[in-house]
Amino acid sequence: MHWCSELSWGNSQFALRGVADESKKWRDGTILKVQFLDGDQSQIDYALWAMSQWQQYVNLKFVVVDKSGVIRVSFKGDHAWSWVGTDALTVLDRAQPTVTLGGFTGNQSEDNLKWEVLHEFGHVLCLKHEMYNHSIPWNKKAIYEYYTEHYKWTKEMVDHNLFDVNKIYTSLTPPDQDSVMMYPIPPEFTDGKFVALDPHPELSMLDVRAISELYPIRGR
Repeated sequence: MHWCSELSWGNSQFALRGVADESKKWRDGTILKVQFLDGDQSQIDYALWAMSQWQQYVNLKFVVVDKSGVIRVSFKGDHAWSWVGTDALTVLDRAQPTVTLGGFTGNQSEDNLKWEVLHEFGHVLCLKHEMYNHSIPWNKKAIYEYYTEHYKWTKEMVDHNLFDVNKIYTSLTPPDQDSVMMYPIPPEFTDGKFVALDPHPELSMLDVRAISELYPIRGR
């Protein structure tokens, strides 16, 4: 279980923390200027598709620009990550991305490609990883053992990056196995009843509910 990086300014310099960080919410009605720093048309089309999926439910507007983008997307590298919400504004070097869709190649399935772009643009809108939902019944002993064996993390590191953050962020909905902000969670990491399987390539009903509550569209 290894997750993408959500970059955000927190109590420690960079906090790898679903849910939502409402302190990084965009002001209602904001026009988010999106600039593609690189990528071929097929890659860009996936990103445009993801933007259109979220766009339906938010009082924000994505606009593609050729320069001076606030949200700057790169397809370089091997990993996917994004700054969370308004923290994108802290990246003052306009040559640097605020979202990276790395490893975005034809080797991935269509479903994985769709999930990746929806997931990272969820971070753009200030959504956090769904695993930080307050109500997930974790088997902490199994998780401590896993991260110690595979990543050499101490118990304190696991608590700081996975469990303590639950106290900080807002859970807008019950735990959602189908959320695009969710990663696979095997049954041994929970009480065995809560399981998240393969990533989902479309917004779930609870994704729509959460983002609509964050950015309500007047008249709906």
